[in-house]
Amino acid sequence: MNIKKKNIEILTIAAVMEGMTGKKLPYLLGRAVSRNLARLKEEKELINEERISICKECAQKDESGNPVIKDNEYLVEDKELCNKKLNELFETEVEIDVDMVTTEIIEKCDMEEFDTLTVEEAGVIDFMAG
Repeated sequence: MNIKKKNIEILTIAAVMEGMTGKKLPYLLGRAVSRNLARLKEEKELINEERISICKECAQKDESGNPVIKDNEYLVEDKELCNKKLNELFETEVEIDVDMVTTEIIEKCDMEEFDTLTVEEAGVIDFMAG
């Protein structure tokens, strides 16, 4: 199923789901988490490439026209403009293909044989319930 998510949501969801990879989950949930995480990581890479491109574009340039980096960060000339562009990037909605699971499958995490989901994890995977 295709759903729309903002780029900032994708970054958050991916970070939480990466922490779930070591959990003992019901098979169908674990499979959905794994497949969805792979797709989210692809989107995360694209977002990061665009973020770096924006930072380079907004950075001060040296005499050769290369972005100036200090302490592993780009020195930004116009922070307001850069923040505006980054906010536009993070607020942009993209469509992603998601493997869905039933609420009953997610609720199986409450059984003794599986790891319990944290509140954050449960909230993040809620988009997969259908």
